Amino acid sequence: MAPTARLASGAQVTAPAVIGERVEIGAGARIGPRTVIGDDCRIGDHADVAGAVLWDHVTVGAHASLRDCILPSDVTVGAHARIGPGAVLEPHATIPAHASVSG
Repeated sequence: MAPTARLASGAQVTAPAVIGERVEIGAGARIGPRTVIGDDCRIGDHADVAGAVLWDHVTVGAHASLRDCILPSDVTVGAHARIGPGAVLEPHATIPAHASVSG
């Protein structure tokens, strides 16, 4: 975990996980295992990210769930959205709140 990354109260990181510079992880969020989060990402409260690769500048909304997927730079995932195994999004994609995406 980079020294400039911040974990809010109750956030959990399970190894193996790589957390980049200036990442903010919200309260109660769960990260890992097998997760890479690039620089300047924001993970919302109670989000669940496992087996995922997030490039730089990705925003994940509160209560969103990401599993075994790839999110390139500048992607926004809305609150309560679900990104499933095998999904590979396009750069700058916006996934609306409550939406589901699978691979």
